[in-house]
Amino acid sequence: MKQRDFVEAYVSNNGQSLKWADFDFRKNRDIVRIAVDNDGSSLKYAHSSLKNDKEIVLAAVQQDGSSLEYASDELKADEEVVRIAIENTKNAFEYAAEKFRYNEDFVLMALQNENGWGDILQYTSPIIRDNKAIVLQAVQQNGSSLQYASDNLKREKEIVKEAINQRGDALEYA
Repeated sequence: MKQRDFVEAYVSNNGQSLKWADFDFRKNRDIVRIAVDNDGSSLKYAHSSLKNDKEIVLAAVQQDGSSLEYASDELKADEEVVRIAIENTKNAFEYAAEKFRYNEDFVLMALQNENGWGDILQYTSPIIRDNKAIVLQAVQQNGSSLQYASDNLKREKEIVKEAINQRGDALEYA
């Protein structure tokens, strides 16, 4: 068995095994594609040139939206890549370029995704943290999101009540 065949078989069963592959294999597009198809987060171990390869990154974020963390800055700013990543898991929101984290449509998309975890508000702009509708939706999902709301909204009775209903100890953030 050739070394390449061995590496292909290995990464197709466990994408994370790309971590132990020789450098030449970590920059081989075919090998990396097999790895990210198995485990999107194996993008972490790919050569930097492949972290800027849209097809590779799309495959990674379709398998695991959080793998957006390992994409190039250019692709973290690509609308298609970011949309697919956030649709896969709200966790990806944290790694998206600022222009998406400060965009109401993308904030709402992340909030509406039930897959994943995290406080979306902590990665948004002060303007969005002062948007009552968005903050209300965020605290209804995770009461501790109240800590990231604007000072103005932390005093809003409806917002605080919803946060406490979702998580009793959210009162500490009011």
